[in-house]
Amino acid sequence: RQVRLELSELRRTFSLAAHTAALSCLALTLDGTRLATASEKGTILRVFDTLTGKLLQEVRRGAQAADICGIAFSPTSSLLSCASVRGTVHIFSLAEAAAAAQTNGEGRHDDVSGEKKEQHAASNCRSSLSFMGSVVNYFNSEWSFARFRLPGTAHGNTICSFASDPNTILVVTASGQVHSCTFKPDGAAGQECEAGVSCSFVPEKLDAATQGGAGGVD
Repeated sequence: RQVRLELSELRRTFSLAAHTAALSCLALTLDGTRLATASEKGTILRVFDTLTGKLLQEVRRGAQAADICGIAFSPTSSLLSCASVRGTVHIFSLAEAAAAAQTNGEGRHDDVSGEKKEQHAASNCRSSLSFMGSVVNYFNSEWSFARFRLPGTAHGNTICSFASDPNTILVVTASGQVHSCTFKPDGAAGQECEAGVSCSFVPEKLDAATQGGAGGVD
């Protein structure tokens, strides 16, 4: 529920309230300036500034609860992906987080490596009822701009990561399957990722023995 941040160089320690439910997943950007969190409920992901503890952006994976097994930032920190036991991987734009960080005030530690952040044209999905967001927060949610559905039904814990190839996600399942998929950063919001190469690193007999439990979609 709370995350304790220790900034050793600044000799500063503080805690931030990330979620009302217990935490299930955490991820840091490569330069350590952003923290992404998910709770055991698995519906909402939040991105925080690690220097100030300020909430930069909140995105919604789905309406129904699901165990989130993995969260990953893109190398440029402009995108965020998450994988759940429901057999789906969601990709979010973090454009709002970048904009919020620029107005964070003094002491900001953006671009500590001097690397220019890659800009993506992707926009997250929003409800057509977003104008009611001030009344019902759900309608103001940001949803993923791209999604990948794993083939089959038995997946178990699943993790994801951005590949070295541009606009490519790698997904690894507990059953020993590795999938790649691609997305279009300038494509339509709500797009389905295009499946790429799939392979297995588990022997066929062992793989068959681990197939159990039902997956789903969100």
